[in-house]
Amino acid sequence: MADLDINPTLRVFADHWTALPKSGHVPDRRDFRPEKLGGALPHMIIHELISPTDIRLRLVGSDIARAYDEEITGRNYLDMVAPERREAASRPFVLACTHPCGMYTRMRSVAWRGLIMNRESLDFPVRDDTGIRWIYSCSTTEPADEPDFDFRNAGVAKVTDVIERVFLDIGAGVPEIGR
Repeated sequence: MADLDINPTLRVFADHWTALPKSGHVPDRRDFRPEKLGGALPHMIIHELISPTDIRLRLVGSDIARAYDEEITGRNYLDMVAPERREAASRPFVLACTHPCGMYTRMRSVAWRGLIMNRESLDFPVRDDTGIRWIYSCSTTEPADEPDFDFRNAGVAKVTDVIERVFLDIGAGVPEIGR
């Protein structure tokens, strides 16, 4: 991961996750210390993988919520993805938990008010007493290079395009799809 060229906010998050004690390459939720994230904390998202069709947003940092200009905590992440892309959007989260690995993703999102944004996200699996079912993420959001609006937006935040996704080896290799 050291060779991954990421912004300083994502680097703080990555360094904290990397320094945590691990069991089977994955840290326990009890060891994660959000207070050590400083300025990266408002960019954090905690996803709970309930099933391949239900990925709950359990914590959404204030900068993420502000970018979407609506409360998305508690929602199913997949409800923010076009129906035809939901299976493809779910698969990386499932893989990160079943074949423990990290992810680096660049994507485009549309806020409910139609503002198109570029997002950069770093995601890592985390375990609890029941297994690996959490994805802790840090995501930075900026308006698109050419500020633009999607006037067809139906009043909901949504992810429109994944520009790049790279699976990161945290000690267990990367899944076949990530090679």
